Amino acid sequence: MSELIDKYLATDLTLHLATGSYKFTDIHSDALPQLPTPFVNSTWVVITAWNPASNDQVTFEQNAKAQAELRVILESRYDAVFAARGDDSDPNSDYKGEEMLAVAVDPDEFEDDLFTEFTDLAEAYGQNAFFSVAGNVLRVHPGIEPDHIGQRVKAVVKIA
Repeated sequence: MSELIDKYLATDLTLHLATGSYKFTDIHSDALPQLPTPFVNSTWVVITAWNPASNDQVTFEQNAKAQAELRVILESRYDAVFAARGDDSDPNSDYKGEEMLAVAVDPDEFEDDLFTEFTDLAEAYGQNAFFSVAGNVLRVHPGIEPDHIGQRVKAVVKIA
């Protein structure tokens, strides 16, 4: 499982918000760039229904259907749901990446009921984990456990 956690932590997440696209990527310098406004004092949850249990044999159609269902659920509960994407930070990897969804949540509420809600959604869609982002700290949360299983500080840069 630790190899899988390392892969999750190495994921480059891109969030496509109304104000632009932002990439969370590993830091390759001594200093973090200034945090873009949408990520100051906010918490985001990034979740997917793609490739349940990391099974890359699930068809595109099956993944797209599950992702659309998850989007409908999230849009019924939250004001704004944004497209996101997870890609391997290693350009030599054969991992093709996957579609995700990003939701801004109240940082004070995430630790309580919202954490349970997203854990339940991750489990319902067969996900090993989901992400939360607070500032420039990316955390990986397992789909069935009560705490995060790893975290990494990432640079957040506006790319579009």
